[in-house]
Amino acid sequence: MSKVCGLIKNELIKQYKKTSVKVIVILTLLASIMLPVALKFLQNRDESKWYINSYNQEIQWQQTEITNIDSSKKNKDIQKKIFEENIKKSQILIDNNVSWDDWRNEVAGEASNKSKEAIILSGISDGLVGEELFFNIHEFDVNMLNEYIDMSKENIQKAIDSKNKESKELYDSVIKNDYLGYLDKNIKASKEETKNLKATIKTSEGEVKKNPNNKNLVISLEESKAQLDALEKRLKATEYRYNNKIPYDNKNWKNNTIRDIAYKIDENGGRLLSETEFTQYNSEKIAKGYTYEEYKKDYEKKSKSIEQDIALDWYSLENNIPQVKFDNDIRNSVDRTYLMYVSVAIILCIIIGGGIVSSEYSTGTVRLLMIRPVSRWKILFSKLVSVFIIGYGVLLTTVILNIISSGIVNGFGGLATKVISFSGESIVEQSFIISIIPKLLFSSISLIFIIALVFAISTIIKNTALAVGLTTVAYLGSSVATMIMANLGMRWVGKTILPYMNLSTFITNSQYTEMFKSEYSIVLSSTMGAIQLIVFATILIIASFLVFQKRDVMN
Repeated sequence: MSKVCGLIKNELIKQYKKTSVKVIVILTLLASIMLPVALKFLQNRDESKWYINSYNQEIQWQQTEITNIDSSKKNKDIQKKIFEENIKKSQILIDNNVSWDDWRNEVAGEASNKSKEAIILSGISDGLVGEELFFNIHEFDVNMLNEYIDMSKENIQKAIDSKNKESKELYDSVIKNDYLGYLDKNIKASKEETKNLKATIKTSEGEVKKNPNNKNLVISLEESKAQLDALEKRLKATEYRYNNKIPYDNKNWKNNTIRDIAYKIDENGGRLLSETEFTQYNSEKIAKGYTYEEYKKDYEKKSKSIEQDIALDWYSLENNIPQVKFDNDIRNSVDRTYLMYVSVAIILCIIIGGGIVSSEYSTGTVRLLMIRPVSRWKILFSKLVSVFIIGYGVLLTTVILNIISSGIVNGFGGLATKVISFSGESIVEQSFIISIIPKLLFSSISLIFIIALVFAISTIIKNTALAVGLTTVAYLGSSVATMIMANLGMRWVGKTILPYMNLSTFITNSQYTEMFKSEYSIVLSSTMGAIQLIVFATILIIASFLVFQKRDVMN
């Protein structure tokens, strides 16, 4: 054992003395320190110039449209007023620094639409109809205002005054940033909508009892119930925001959590299709072998996953535990970057492993190794272990440095915040560091396989360039190759190791497996992929030792 340890030590020293290795390791370590700093800068940068510039461009375009109005048309004044209203809305957004995802942007749009409806009504009041009124006005459904055409001028004027009043109130809420008033209005409207929907459902239930075989009535009732369920869930989230005075701020984790609840509710809104409907709407998937039974299982799995996500969101809010993805703290910074270092370690090991054996043959130093009183397998074993030590050493060091750097930038206090997740049917809390270790170890199975692959090529073929080139192409090109083969209908690619070369993808991209199943009817299992990589890595290592043991070094 002492001889093996000595060989490993000598191999590590030999590799460390290489200038290329030193440079790569130093750059990698520097990157692990600087990346959290760069992320913090990007989070804190002022993005207002992007949307302000967009609003200014919109104003310029609207001003150009005004100059291009055809003065011979009867609705020229209507057109001008609508363009001026668009300019007014954009200017209010600029003056109040309203971003694209700010609640005020949506409200300003509502206010603008109310004002433009009033402008159209003024044209109706003046006797304009059809093409005379709607020429070059593309923002409205012509039929939307049909109810006003036969009204008296007095009633139309009342409607104009009402819409202008609503528009002013909405614009005022934008200018005052009165999100509580906006929420209060939404809550009242949602409660009224809930009340009306319940009445509709009650009526529909009566109709279904009279006509139980009418599929359209049954489907309509199911959709109304699903709509009511979603409406009540969104109302609960809105009331929570209102009662706890949670502002619309992207840097506020509670705001982000409530938004996620609303998003998940909408995502889970679709009902389970009947077999007839499934056949009607999924001909392409059915042609690829996707069955109704698979669809039902996927639907139930997706629904359960969304329900668990919503449950986590509510647990987070009620127990004041920010989830990692919604809080800009040390956990979020580390979570977004730590798996990147698996790929960095892999690239480093490809470079080192590609020449660790083959270079001994090309330089002739393999003969010097063979005259030592040490077994061949020990020589090869020391080289293999050296690559593993370098790979995992760099991986562990970069992750630790990343955590330290993230803590310096964001504060270490966030590490005390627990991570919540589902374990079976229950929500559990655990340390953030403990939570990332299994993910890191799982992703590093790719590192094990790549080391085995580049080591085998270097040992068996004795060509450094080929070892580095083939392994790099295999690792970086595996995802592209998988997509190409999937598009060509080669569903069996899911049973090969190609989709699993980079296991980090299955952790960082939660939609990866779902995309392959929905688009190509290919079922991917990261667990099966990890097992395949370990088995192939073992075979490659055994093959390397067998060849090295029997090879004539004179060749």
